[in-house]
Amino acid sequence: MPGGIILYGRQVAQAVGHKIKLDVALLKSTFDVYPKLVVIEVGELPQSKLYIKQKFKFAKKYGILLSHMRLPSHISESLLLDYVYKLNADSSVHGITLQLPFDSDMNINVTNSLNAVATHKDVEGLNSYNTALLSRGDILCPHCEGLKQKHTYIPCTAAACYALIRHVNFPISGSRCVIIGRGRLVGAPTAELLSGSCGATVIQCHLQSANIDEEINRGDIIISGVGHPGLIKGDWVRPGALVIDCGYSVMNVLYDTTTSPTWSQIRVRH
Repeated sequence: MPGGIILYGRQVAQAVGHKIKLDVALLKSTFDVYPKLVVIEVGELPQSKLYIKQKFKFAKKYGILLSHMRLPSHISESLLLDYVYKLNADSSVHGITLQLPFDSDMNINVTNSLNAVATHKDVEGLNSYNTALLSRGDILCPHCEGLKQKHTYIPCTAAACYALIRHVNFPISGSRCVIIGRGRLVGAPTAELLSGSCGATVIQCHLQSANIDEEINRGDIIISGVGHPGLIKGDWVRPGALVIDCGYSVMNVLYDTTTSPTWSQIRVRH
């Protein structure tokens, strides 16, 4: 689609960051509470390193304590759950996040692990209780008219998509939204949020969906949550549609050095 306008999330991120900073300062000065997040990593994946590094960066910037618990890839599910239960019982810990995907040799059940996190500490909104609330539209969504219901944590990427759409005042209610991907981190929660709480008509596709170009062409909002560069072609998108790409890819790239070609692994955001 030639002549499209590129949307930048920097302003949204700055506004969110400013509010977090104020909230953290209030917690410390008024209640003597120092918010603490614990990130649990199983194994060691390159993409997980990048995400955890970013979490440390932002935690430091906004005055949040962050602890990184790195567990070996051979850890059993029962032992992992024991660590989670101990953190649930620790009053100094306010949030727990499991860094996904696990790099596990033990076939750990991810759903069981997420459900072990106490609901009030499940800051990524991925356990079954929080996802059930999201699927019913039973959440606090201040910018959606008429919704004054129960609060739940919304998965980060879904919340970011919603914030970006609202930032540009794009109408959600009544819009046709095409979401590519059905994963628990992007596709599924974004679909639930926009359909259940915000009144959009949501069509979910995957890489093998038939006539995906036609579905995209009918969409007012298109959100891609798959690691597949170049999936959406410009001429598939109709004028005036909003497109958000949440995917990333890790790939090997050959580049020149002063001595000889070298392979390097980099992350590419689409």
